Amino acid sequence: MRIRKRFAVLAVAAVLLAALLAWRLLPRTFSQVSGSDGRQPQAVSCIWDSLQLIDGEFVPDTAELQGLAPDDEAYTRVIELLSQTQYRPALRNLLPWPQTASPGMTECAAYLLLTWDAETADATYLMVMDDNLLAVQLPGSEGLLIYYPDDPAALRSLQGYLAGTAQSAVQ
Repeated sequence: MRIRKRFAVLAVAAVLLAALLAWRLLPRTFSQVSGSDGRQPQAVSCIWDSLQLIDGEFVPDTAELQGLAPDDEAYTRVIELLSQTQYRPALRNLLPWPQTASPGMTECAAYLLLTWDAETADATYLMVMDDNLLAVQLPGSEGLLIYYPDDPAALRSLQGYLAGTAQSAVQ
């Protein structure tokens, strides 16, 4: 009887571990990560932030793209770049308390707001830190969900595009 009980406990533990690994290893599309449910955002707003060390001093550089509509070329490109890679969830997303993330001393960060419905303020907030992390706050949630891109080059391309487009729009 004791051997069966131990075997049952080990079998349950093995199944839970396998489920956890499957959950962690299965990539998610941008649509799944952003909570779009097949919807297209009504508007996208972006802020690109960079901190560079020049002559021993930190020099900030910021640029904005506000209120991009679906018929804007920049809107299409931003969504396309975000959709180029798949994302793997961080294990800390399983914790029961809300998660936080801050850019800290990253080289550059991009902040995006995907507005699903302007009337109800239904929006998803995204924070791209360097090229290795995507933090997502879904509508109605308190904390962030952390994801890692399968292809960090896609997030690097997104930040490069935002920096170039936003700077050329400001000039």
